[in-house]
Amino acid sequence: MIYTSPNGYTGVVEKDTFMGFKHWDLSIFDKDGKFVYHATWGDKPTETELKEQVDDFPQFLKMIESRKKI
Repeated sequence: MIYTSPNGYTGVVEKDTFMGFKHWDLSIFDKDGKFVYHATWGDKPTETELKEQVDDFPQFLKMIESRKKI
């Protein structure tokens, strides 16, 4: 599953197995195609969940940046 948000980020969800653990990978790329984030899910996300993650990604980055300064 692939989704490109109006904010310029693209999320890609793929099924994967690591050391026998089956899961779903979420990778997020910036507008230039540079990899910027990775997460895993035990269950396949819905299209709505993927869109939420990618659409809200700029706010997530801001939250992380604000915590670095503490």
